[in-house]
Amino acid sequence: MSKSKLIYRLLSVLIFLGSLLVSASLLRNIKPFEIQKLLPEDNYVRQAYEKFNLSYNDENKIFILLKKESSFQGEELYDLLYQIGRELKFFYGISSSTTLENAKYFKVEGGGFQLIPFLERSGWSKYALNKLETQFWKKTLISEDHRAVLVTVSLSAKLERAQRVVVAKKIMSLVEGVVGSRSEISTYYLGTEIANYWFTKEMIKNQTVITPLILLVIGLFFYFLFKSWKAVFWSYVVIISGYCLTIITIVLIEDGIGPYSSFALFFVLIISTADLIHFFTKFQQTDSNLKLTIDSIKVPCFLTTLTTLIGFFSLIFNENVPIRYFGLYCSIGAALLYALTFLYLPFCLKSFDVQLNHVDNVVSKRSSAWLWNIVSKYPFAVIAVFGVLTLIFIQQSLTLKIDDNLYRKFLSYHPLSKSVDNFSEGLDFVGSVDVVISSKDKFVRVDNFDFLKKVKLFEDEILKIDTVSYIKSFTQLNDNLLDEVGEDSNIEKKDLVRSLLEMLYDYGALNSMYKKNANELRSVVFLNGLNSVELEKTIQKIGELAKHNKDLVANVSGFAAIRNYINQNVIRSFVNSFAVSFIIIFIIFFILFRSFKWTVVAMIPNVFPLLTVSGLMGIFNVTMESNLIILVSITIGIAVDDTIHFMITLRENLKNDPLVVSIKKSMEDTLKALTGTTIILLLCFPVFFLADLRLFVQIGIFLFLSFIAALLGDIVLLSAIFFKYGKRIMS
Repeated sequence: MSKSKLIYRLLSVLIFLGSLLVSASLLRNIKPFEIQKLLPEDNYVRQAYEKFNLSYNDENKIFILLKKESSFQGEELYDLLYQIGRELKFFYGISSSTTLENAKYFKVEGGGFQLIPFLERSGWSKYALNKLETQFWKKTLISEDHRAVLVTVSLSAKLERAQRVVVAKKIMSLVEGVVGSRSEISTYYLGTEIANYWFTKEMIKNQTVITPLILLVIGLFFYFLFKSWKAVFWSYVVIISGYCLTIITIVLIEDGIGPYSSFALFFVLIISTADLIHFFTKFQQTDSNLKLTIDSIKVPCFLTTLTTLIGFFSLIFNENVPIRYFGLYCSIGAALLYALTFLYLPFCLKSFDVQLNHVDNVVSKRSSAWLWNIVSKYPFAVIAVFGVLTLIFIQQSLTLKIDDNLYRKFLSYHPLSKSVDNFSEGLDFVGSVDVVISSKDKFVRVDNFDFLKKVKLFEDEILKIDTVSYIKSFTQLNDNLLDEVGEDSNIEKKDLVRSLLEMLYDYGALNSMYKKNANELRSVVFLNGLNSVELEKTIQKIGELAKHNKDLVANVSGFAAIRNYINQNVIRSFVNSFAVSFIIIFIIFFILFRSFKWTVVAMIPNVFPLLTVSGLMGIFNVTMESNLIILVSITIGIAVDDTIHFMITLRENLKNDPLVVSIKKSMEDTLKALTGTTIILLLCFPVFFLADLRLFVQIGIFLFLSFIAALLGDIVLLSAIFFKYGKRIMS
């Protein structure tokens, strides 16, 4: 072996191992999910949400729901909550916890207010039960049927971001340890850090379980396709190198791996297979002639990579920041993989003298024979079938509904999804709208009794909205205390209430509903359901009520505002992504084929997969959400690949053969590679079911269907169109 060849081999191995080691260390850097980071930093909705969250600090809480089939009894519940409270009391990272066991209500005794526990060792009194039924306490600590009890844990502000998920996990383990022996009681958890825990766990599973399985499936399929372990090995070298370089890129840009960037890595794996299948197919057909292989497919693969880049890069117009990054990372991954396939792979094959056995195109000829019989005998029928399907899918696409449910990102059986369902069922807890109220007259204090009466009237109007379940607010606390001192409260008694409210404020007990410095109140409006359409209607109606109120200013803020804003942007993002991809790809086709007719024909099989996906979503009542906008870019970017390979092959064949012969030869020449790239997704598709995120499963299903539609469109529909109208197209 020559010295230079040895150096080349060592260099190729070092490049591969270096990228592998660096990426393995960076994969541990997992970023938490934060809803405000779905929007750009300068977005006014994100800025308003961050200001609201800084003021009211809702993200700092973990909510625990204890639920059983029958009603909790007082003594039983006291014992359970006492044990949980004792475990939480001195737990590191917790600043406080609130349960029915340590919560107290006010009662007038001896000319002043007394704090009385709701629950004592002997149970609860009739007076305490009546208190729980009042508007202020209703559905706050326990459900009306006494089957669901809420525990609220506040995390310490001193906790570092990296510690919060760990603390959340320990809190869940701690509660499970207390409740574990009581099989009749179920526990459910909600909160930002709980969601981050599940997202983190999902990302770890994706990289440690699903990714290796996808690689295994790809390797087995490559062996089936090329009957060579050498092809499998060197394909792995390219795929893993591209995967590792993409990880490095992600961490350099975002300083960590998030849910969307983790998902992008899956598509880097799948994208990587397309050029490799074309490369090794041609490499075998040319008797391992590297130069002839590269000369034959470098340009078509460059064009398919370019259109893939365009499809993914169109996502930069999406206002959802993680989706922007998803598009960016997939684009970078596709570019890296093209470079690795046509620069690094030939370098390795040459350095190690890799030779593959010659394979004739017999399989492709046999496989394409029956398709050719259909196309050549019934071209008009083929076109008509596609036309009818297109009309059906267009009609069903018009029935698509938008519901970007930010609460249910996991499948229905997942613990987080079950928590959402149970919190919603018992306490209407999850679907809520935060309304921040201030006075139009800046000199009027919002805690003034007269102003609070006006706020109460405003809240009564909100309660009349059919989607609203109940409200929690400062006015209810004020009314609750006034009820205690009596309806005929004199000035002295009102002063007593005023003093008590001042004391509660000084102790921080009113932080969640009243900000003295900002002179604003917060009313939390709980809804009957989680549907985003109903949420939008509720927000609009609240806005209309506020607009016609001459005394106060009311603005919807918090999670509901940012969720509603994201939902409203779904269609606009869809249109932007689709329009940009469509226009740029149309221009590329026109430059490539230098014929308007060829360009129009080339676009037909690329629109059909999109209509197939949207039509099937309409048929199966799958709602459109911002996550599924990813489908547009992926479908266009990858579906175009097959069109380019088929039409370039057809154009080359037309230089030497008549139209009918050229169409048949083009089917034979491209079927193996085009079918191979589609089958890869088919084989990887079951792996997506191992994920618990709905996004993974939905995109896996619809991409599989769209790629089949794209393959049929390119091989069958294009062939039928050229067979029937080829002379007109070329004229």
